[in-house]
Amino acid sequence: MEHVLSWDENKVIKWITAIGYSSFQRQFKEQGITGDVLVHLDHESLRDLSVSTVGQRMDLLKNIYQLKIQYKVPINEWDYIPPSVLYETDWLGQNGMADYRKIESAFQERDARIKKLIEDIGRMSNDINTLKEEISQLKQSKKDNNTTTSKLTSSKGHKTKDEEKKLINDGGAIKVYGDKMEQEIESSKNVRLLLDDPASK
Repeated sequence: MEHVLSWDENKVIKWITAIGYSSFQRQFKEQGITGDVLVHLDHESLRDLSVSTVGQRMDLLKNIYQLKIQYKVPINEWDYIPPSVLYETDWLGQNGMADYRKIESAFQERDARIKKLIEDIGRMSNDINTLKEEISQLKQSKKDNNTTTSKLTSSKGHKTKDEEKKLINDGGAIKVYGDKMEQEIESSKNVRLLLDDPASK
């Protein structure tokens, strides 16, 4: 079986047709993509070959990766590796597990900060609602106090009919008592005049 690195343009076109990408035959042929070029394609080069969608590019790169594994073509650090492979093989352990752990730790730390932020926002929201309720209660209490004060002021300024009658009666009693006193004083004067009059002796 001919090695992939020895494939000519026709072999490459036959291969992309077999994996379901016959619509790109013309672009691959025009650009002279041979086997040794095929195994080094990346996102940017596939975009230049008019593979416009991310999904198609990732699928093509996955198939190229499998082709390299099949023909034991060395995998470089910058080569595309399907995410599933990172977990299913020990490639990551041999080529950057420490970096992966750092990235994983950074994501976990970020998630923890986001969780704490959400909790803080929840507490702040509860505090704001409590404050609103307290302000509402204070406003209602002030309104009730104003109403009570207004009623008291109104009751002081306006006497009831019974109170008015009492004042009138009291006033009448004072007037009668005053008239009586004047009469007694006048009588006393008359008695004195009689006593002082020589004719009365």
